[in-house]
Amino acid sequence: MSESSLKKAEKKVQALDAQIKSLQLDRDSLAQETKTLKEDNKR
Repeated sequence: MSESSLKKAEKKVQALDAQIKSLQLDRDSLAQETKTLKEDNKR
């Protein structure tokens, strides 16, 4: 692998890591929302 394709690959990995982190945050907040809604329904 050439130096530049290695750098491109590293950038892609970093971008994907950022996407994954933001998706995990989305999932966590949705899970929290779902939990809250379920508790509201019980009342």
